[in-house]
Amino acid sequence: MKPKLPNKQLTTGLVAFVCFTACQFAGEKKGTVTHAPAQADMGYNLTPADTLKIAVKPNTKPVNKANSFKRLNDRPVLVDYNTYNHSLNFYFLDSATSKQTNLIKEGPGAIEEISGLLLHNTDSIFATVVCCENKLYLLDFSGNIRQQWYVNDKLPAYNELEYDLIKHAIFTLDYDATRKHFTLVADPYVSPEKRAYYNLPLLLAYNIEKNKVDYNYVYYPEFYRQKDNYFINDKIARVRLGDQEFISFPADHSLHVYDANTKEKIVKIKAASKFMPQSIRAIGQFGKNLQNMELQTAYYLTGGRYLNFMYDPYREIFYRLVKIPATNWQDSDGNPLDFNSLEYSIMVLNKKLQVTSEINLPVNIYDFNMMFVDTAGLWISTNNPNNTTVTEDSLQLQLLSLTITDGRE
Repeated sequence: MKPKLPNKQLTTGLVAFVCFTACQFAGEKKGTVTHAPAQADMGYNLTPADTLKIAVKPNTKPVNKANSFKRLNDRPVLVDYNTYNHSLNFYFLDSATSKQTNLIKEGPGAIEEISGLLLHNTDSIFATVVCCENKLYLLDFSGNIRQQWYVNDKLPAYNELEYDLIKHAIFTLDYDATRKHFTLVADPYVSPEKRAYYNLPLLLAYNIEKNKVDYNYVYYPEFYRQKDNYFINDKIARVRLGDQEFISFPADHSLHVYDANTKEKIVKIKAASKFMPQSIRAIGQFGKNLQNMELQTAYYLTGGRYLNFMYDPYREIFYRLVKIPATNWQDSDGNPLDFNSLEYSIMVLNKKLQVTSEINLPVNIYDFNMMFVDTAGLWISTNNPNNTTVTEDSLQLQLLSLTITDGRE
């Protein structure tokens, strides 16, 4: 039976932004590199403006990597998946209340461990799962399965290569109701320590009406496929706005712009952090033994990375989260540091992808696994394990408000 499709509720953008997304880069030659001007028209700062504390049930981990935010009938709703008790936690920001929905673990209607979530409308939510068969679910708010799909098309390379569907913290699941596409990350059955891994497409556009993959697209930048190994797998960020898709890679200063219809790359634009070196360091070279755990730990803790990339439709700007390079990866006792204690910054880019500002954030405060944009500004969880002001019985969020400064910072 042909599955009934979810209703056409678009998940991105403002109508006023359509002209920009349709024609912003129309004059660019495909594949060219454009360097953003050194000076943008104005600068911004991010200032703490409000905090929100929402109580949770005992033994509930309040911040989880699989989460999604959306305004549903103008009500701000946040949901995440708790691996400890196999539940969906709904947070209602306007009333500072929460609701927990326990999912079935075994038997009819059972749902595997969830890896990604996407709020769709007032009574449905998309979910991808960790386990086998590459399932995509559409659930209601009570955790019941309304529909499910099996994404089992093989990658069009290496004799129809198999893969897993991956959802990580910085990749936002996306359903394009106009094109019937659900965009997912494919993690092929090739070791990321081999050069062949970086020659395969990263994204797939799954047509939930046809039950097939329409496009395999987005490849690692050329320098990923040379002699150096960046050892970072699929950690890319993506924003879709109308007819444009924006891709951010962890070890690449540039942002890559794709046509949302044809999936062809239009242009890449350099948008470098002021804290990053000119060339981001690789872990080593292909063919070398990179399995040493101390080498990997030191590399990930000290190396700079571009992480989340988000669009703020209310202020028509982009945010790019940066893990600032560190000089040491161990404390004074020789113990490895943890990511919660490292330095991060947020870049602010205008509609032309010009870097207008970059704000250094305080350490030991934020948990960047949960950050989202709403009408008032950028919300980030403060449930950092090193934050002594946060208790385990609540989800705590801080609102960062965007203010204009005199010129670019």
